[in-house]
Amino acid sequence: MNTPAPVKTMAAKTPVKPDERPAVTPPAKPKQKAKPVGLSTLKGTPEARRQAALILEVLGGLRGPSDAAKAMGVALPRYYMLETRALQALIKAMEPLPRGPRRNPDAEIAALQKQLTRQKQELVRGQSLQRAMRSAMGIPVAPPKDAKPEPGKRKPKRPSVRALKAVKVLRAGLEDPQAAAAHAPKPLTGQEVKA
Repeated sequence: MNTPAPVKTMAAKTPVKPDERPAVTPPAKPKQKAKPVGLSTLKGTPEARRQAALILEVLGGLRGPSDAAKAMGVALPRYYMLETRALQALIKAMEPLPRGPRRNPDAEIAALQKQLTRQKQELVRGQSLQRAMRSAMGIPVAPPKDAKPEPGKRKPKRPSVRALKAVKVLRAGLEDPQAAAAHAPKPLTGQEVKA
């Protein structure tokens, strides 16, 4: 019953000459989109571009600050404020960018929503396990405290002890004489009887 497995024979390969080998190309890297650079890529409103040009002319020595302020139509202190803002923006742009992935609010929202969905699923799972354990152990489910009564049925009254109500009324009269006079019955006068 032991039959030998057929033996595969290797076909004889002819040697490949070095100049006949197929060229192996390395896997292509995805090309990153080149960011546009140069003066033609500067954006902004015409007024902002004109003010930036005037500030650069002052910094380059072509104009004086008062001439630039007049050309902008602003007072000299306002010109100096704009120049300071422009230089601060230049310095901020020269700060090194942080390495690694940047914070993305949309990605954070998506991650939080995913986490919330997972936690809701865990809650539902835990509640169903609790119900299964209660039914297996024979523990009755208590109705919630704020449950509405079924339609057509009155809400059961809370039991109250009448003696405690009477004590409360009596003590209120002893502590404050004006409050006791307010709770006391009023004598009837002739005008109230007619009404």
